[in-house]
Amino acid sequence: MGSMIFSSRLVKKERIASQVYHLVFEVPPEFRFTPGQFALMDIILEDGSKLKRAYSIASGPSLLPKIEFCIKIVEGGAASPQFEKMEIGTEVKSVGPLGNFIRKDPARTAVFIATGTGIAPFRSMLLDKSAASEMYLLFGARYETDLLYEEEMQQLAVRDSRFHYTSILSRPKDTYEGNKGYVQDLLDTELPAGLDADYYLCGISNMVESVKMALEQRGIPATKIFCEIY
Repeated sequence: MGSMIFSSRLVKKERIASQVYHLVFEVPPEFRFTPGQFALMDIILEDGSKLKRAYSIASGPSLLPKIEFCIKIVEGGAASPQFEKMEIGTEVKSVGPLGNFIRKDPARTAVFIATGTGIAPFRSMLLDKSAASEMYLLFGARYETDLLYEEEMQQLAVRDSRFHYTSILSRPKDTYEGNKGYVQDLLDTELPAGLDADYYLCGISNMVESVKMALEQRGIPATKIFCEIY
């Protein structure tokens, strides 16, 4: 199915980190998407002007006709603060689905590497009931309160032996007992040696560039590395 112009309605809104909201929208029954794709949303400002912003769908296809988004409120930003003010029932016009950051071969082992709201497209891929391959998610954040969907990912890993989840913090409290450092530090400790997989990176440009370089240094061909920069 190609992209379409559609109207969605906000039905749930939950703050899941200090500056991150989990939003649920109802969409038309004919809307379909492939995990990893995004919607281009019309954001109406106080003066009536309109901005367009792209947000990855964070839910699996089985949730349709609802879709979820994981959106960071950027302080001083033009568009994202509108979501903080948005009331339940608000209608939002969008275009979608768009984008090619999708599983190239769902049958192959996949390694997802994310920071921040870059976890959104991977959550969609992980919640795809049709996925049947082994999957790894390496997730990096600054603080413990920034570990988005942490409990959900841990529970998913318990329920599905094909899914392996590891998180790491770059600025943890002294009392934190989990992994400390940056997400690229997990490449050697959490992935089996000689793993034949496709690698998907999503997050800020510095992380994506440094992890891509680290993978290539480990002999991973560029043709098996796919990137999306937030």
